Amino acid sequence: MNNEKKDGDMSETSLHPSDTELLDFLEKQLTGYGAGVVLRKSTTGRGMRLHETSDLGLGYKCADPQPTVRQAIIEAMKIDSKENL
Repeated sequence: MNNEKKDGDMSETSLHPSDTELLDFLEKQLTGYGAGVVLRKSTTGRGMRLHETSDLGLGYKCADPQPTVRQAIIEAMKIDSKENL
């Protein structure tokens, strides 16, 4: 059995993954589908959506697709801060 730790693996001593481990896990799930990643509010009011998209012109209140999960979150935070001024 291979017990070698890989980048993004949860630490064995931690019962709760760190923020870095959580984001690394999400990054590893990306398939390279389409134009990138977006974080946006649901158009039907059912919460947030973090997903890969092939759509460059989403037309929602969200940023353009980003190459990483981290960047998608940053761009969503920028939009949110502008809307809540």
